[in-house]
Amino acid sequence: MASTGLSRVHALDALRGVAAAGVVASHVAYGVGLSWEPGIGIWFIRLHVFVSIFFIHSGYVLFRPYVYAKATGAPAPRLWAQYKKRFLRLVPAYWVVVIAVFLFVPRNPTSWQTWVQHFTFTQFYFDATLRPGIGQAWSLTAQVAFSVLLPFLAAASLWRRWRPKRTVFLCLLLVPVTIVWSILIGLGDLSVFMHVLWLPDGAAAFGIGMALACVDVALRTNTAPKSWHVFDFVGRAQWAFLALALAFYAIAATPIAGAQGDLPRGAEYPIRDMLFLGVATCVVVPIAFGGNTRLNGFLSSMPLRWLGTVSYGLYLWHLFFLEMYAKYTGPLFGRSFLGVYAVGLAGSLVLASISWYGLERPISQWGRARSRTASPQGGQPERREGAQAGDLRPELVGAVAGNAGWPSARHEERRWQQPQPAGPAAQPGPVIHWHSTIDAPAQQEHQRAHNGYQHTDPAPGGHQRQPGDDRQTFPPDAVPSRYTGRVAFPPEQRGEQNQ
Repeated sequence: MASTGLSRVHALDALRGVAAAGVVASHVAYGVGLSWEPGIGIWFIRLHVFVSIFFIHSGYVLFRPYVYAKATGAPAPRLWAQYKKRFLRLVPAYWVVVIAVFLFVPRNPTSWQTWVQHFTFTQFYFDATLRPGIGQAWSLTAQVAFSVLLPFLAAASLWRRWRPKRTVFLCLLLVPVTIVWSILIGLGDLSVFMHVLWLPDGAAAFGIGMALACVDVALRTNTAPKSWHVFDFVGRAQWAFLALALAFYAIAATPIAGAQGDLPRGAEYPIRDMLFLGVATCVVVPIAFGGNTRLNGFLSSMPLRWLGTVSYGLYLWHLFFLEMYAKYTGPLFGRSFLGVYAVGLAGSLVLASISWYGLERPISQWGRARSRTASPQGGQPERREGAQAGDLRPELVGAVAGNAGWPSARHEERRWQQPQPAGPAAQPGPVIHWHSTIDAPAQQEHQRAHNGYQHTDPAPGGHQRQPGDDRQTFPPDAVPSRYTGRVAFPPEQRGEQNQ
């Protein structure tokens, strides 16, 4: 990992798709009335536990690059680059859904204030009404708030030196924030309609995801305490974790977390929040730390990976599709849950695919292309103002001079600034002619294949190279390929020197 950077966990991407499909099932159960059926209904009411999985997943994935940079000394993610990336990933597709909902879903005329609030993710700071077709955007309000605060949370939790224990402790401080917030909601000091939609109510899930990212990076970079290796061990107990998650969910489906058809009151709300956190954590841990288990192999299959790829569009479009389906076929209440769910999931996936291939992916690719254009890529040195093609960079000249035993450029500059005694006329020095041994495309391929790695092939003359003997000493962006040097002496200096 230290040489290749962060690796993508495809099973976690698939988990995001499974969670989106679970949210669709929750809303279909509400629409057909299954959520109000005695006994089984409360199991469907609690399906919004998948939102907690979304939040832990986001905390893990978004915080991981910051942790990796601190643990390895790599450049930290840049503030505005991260904001731009998150904006392009979340906002354009969401705006399209808002426009479609306001134009096609039956509703009273929409005021310009409502348009502005929905376009700026601030609708739930003024009104707790879940508008048909776009009510699921309450979780995006929390996601956007977390994305804005993440660079500052990373700076506060990572601080100056890489200390994994301290970082995990600071990340988990978000858990008591949610506990206090949910207690205030249960006591009635905060609104059970509005304040449950704000970031503090989901802060614990984001914090747990951040803590898991810290543990994962520490383990992969060999900077973790020995006790943390238990995560890799217990992560393989996939079925035990899933059974524990089911147990937490079964407890959450009892009146201890709120009666069916009623809002949680008093201690019921914080209890429900903690049970949901237990479910989500027990689902994420075996996937993030389990390695090549059967569960991860199943989630890494192509269909589920594709479901994870279009999961954001599935989450955005499913309520719009259900509203339009009910508009043209009649009310959904009283219909078969399985029938409506099959149609709703299939239709929403069609819209999600159009969103991904026609909007989300092209915009993300455009953003990455713009980022690559803004900075030198492929190891090619940036052209200095006034420089000519073929000029060597000053730092490269100094490095070559030092390796050849000649005075460095800075030493020569200091010597030139000092008064020099009169002496015999200076003899012309050696001239270095550089030429590349391979053509330009091969240079780039050779660089990608070999730069930054040690070579263990025998050296000429019988000398066995030791690890690190030919480790590259120049900055990666200073040498676009392998070069060879040829020293040519003026005629009057040829002889033993030339030989």
